[in-house]
Amino acid sequence: MDTSILHTIAIGSVAARLGTAPTFAPETAFDIEPAGTSLQRAAQRRIHAGRADLRAIEGVTSFGRSVAAFVPELSADAFAGIVRDYRRVLLMGRDDEIAAVAETTREMGTDISGPMPVIGVNVDQFFAPAAAEMARIEGELRLKLSTLAADATEAEILEVQDLQQAVHLTPLPGAFLRGYHGPVSTVLVRDADGRLVASATTVGLGDVGPGFTDTAMLVGVSVSPDAQGRSIGRALTAAALIEANRALGADRVAACVSPTNTRAFRTNARFGMVPLAGISALYVELPETA
Repeated sequence: MDTSILHTIAIGSVAARLGTAPTFAPETAFDIEPAGTSLQRAAQRRIHAGRADLRAIEGVTSFGRSVAAFVPELSADAFAGIVRDYRRVLLMGRDDEIAAVAETTREMGTDISGPMPVIGVNVDQFFAPAAAEMARIEGELRLKLSTLAADATEAEILEVQDLQQAVHLTPLPGAFLRGYHGPVSTVLVRDADGRLVASATTVGLGDVGPGFTDTAMLVGVSVSPDAQGRSIGRALTAAALIEANRALGADRVAACVSPTNTRAFRTNARFGMVPLAGISALYVELPETA
């Protein structure tokens, strides 16, 4: 199969369905829509307030509801400072490095969970299976694709957040979904009646560390409980992968997956997303009382 032709067809098809690429929102005052527990809401406010500072630190980016930090770009002391300032940090890197760096924060009273596998795939591997899946979206599955606009209304943001809560995810903040923290694109999947049944967000990371060059992270993957079992998750993943390349310029897409989420592993494996050898992630959380 001529993958260059397939690449062109897939890009044109998705562009027509999803619309123009998202824009990076300007630096203006903005009242975010925090969600989740009180700790999670406090962390989201801290991250939103410090988003410009975070973008200036090599190896660090914002996921809206947490900070993502990449080892070995950060020293242990720098990482401890980020944990102290922003409270919720997803640490990614080599297996032997992340445990040592996270250990330096234990005396601060942090809670550490993980490790979680980090899965990934390059664009030349995922385009063929993703494009094939795209052909089913508006045909067999009768689904409608779009992306969340940077100027999305509060009702549109809440619709995405409600869906994330329905599948037991901490909702992504509205400011993050609108692009106030950096390049981001959220794919929306609706049924024939216009009801939102699935969504997924890709975050442009740029070059944040070894193994994460021109990478986008896939986050907030949600399929409505009453729409599961219909292969909508496969369609959603395909659309998100292609959109990450089209809108964010990503040559690789990665994601953190719970070791017990076998369904996610199976779905992602269809598109070549497999665990990155020797790379994992830990969540480091500092309670407000610490």
